[in-house]
Amino acid sequence: MSKALNATGRPILYSLCNWGEDYPWNWASTIANSWRIAGDIDDIWDTPDARCPCDGQNAWDCGLPGFHCSIINIVNKVAFVPSKSQPGGWNDLDMLEVGNGAMTDAEYVSHFSLWAAVKSPLIMGNDLRIVDAPTLSILSHAPMIAVNQDPLGSSASRRYLYYPNPPGAAEPGSQSLQMWSGNLLSTTGGEENDVIVLLINGLSNARVMTASLADIFVDSRPNRRARQFKMRWEVRDLWANRMNDEEARWIIGNSTTGSNDSSAVRAARFNATKTSYAEGLRNKDERLLGSVVATVVPSGTITAKVGAHGCKVFRLRVVGGHDEL
Repeated sequence: MSKALNATGRPILYSLCNWGEDYPWNWASTIANSWRIAGDIDDIWDTPDARCPCDGQNAWDCGLPGFHCSIINIVNKVAFVPSKSQPGGWNDLDMLEVGNGAMTDAEYVSHFSLWAAVKSPLIMGNDLRIVDAPTLSILSHAPMIAVNQDPLGSSASRRYLYYPNPPGAAEPGSQSLQMWSGNLLSTTGGEENDVIVLLINGLSNARVMTASLADIFVDSRPNRRARQFKMRWEVRDLWANRMNDEEARWIIGNSTTGSNDSSAVRAARFNATKTSYAEGLRNKDERLLGSVVATVVPSGTITAKVGAHGCKVFRLRVVGGHDEL
């Protein structure tokens, strides 16, 4: 199939699916542009299902990908192969479930954020005839799509995973806290990359979570000697300017009349047809960069309260040079 598509002389994206059997991340990049890394997704956050085996710290070697897989099950599997994703070839976590109705809004935001951060193809799996306001505001959220379409094409990696509750506790021991981070195109004009940081709360109650610079840049250099550890970082919340339900309902209601082409709507929403996300990032378009919520000093830590099954997603941008510790 790959040879036949290439013989047409036309640019065609070839999506390969063998559900993660035979470790496609090791060889599929030679013939395809994306490859499924796990069994079929379902509209569930973290409910275990025997039909989708392998999870948590045992997800790295799964001989039976299965189906009816939860969001967290698939995330735990891709956590072992982020480096296999690269420009022109992507780990495919399966279609998005946003808008199908079985998860909470917080879970859908976390789902979309994780798929975007690991550069999975953002293939909508919902019925486009019945999109509601919250669904539209997630699926069209430009700052997260810009992360997915970032020119560096670098997948975020999981920096920590832990289970704060033992088996048999009030909350299941399988519920985890995770932090992911990764490089993004610099939007400061310097050589230092921007950085995405995701805090994922898998517990059923809100939780204060942290990400230290030592955690975020753990791969740069050991023993807290990474140059990034000595820098000051602007912290931008990538979900701070999410479209509100009133505006989303207005857009849905006027989508067939053309009245949503008003100058106000055009100014507020990023038009990727007119300007690519890559160009928008290079132009430092504020609509793609979130809102400034904090600054992290050298050797510092990001702290945020994260709702149940929710996430906080930040874009870090370096401020000035670095301070010697």
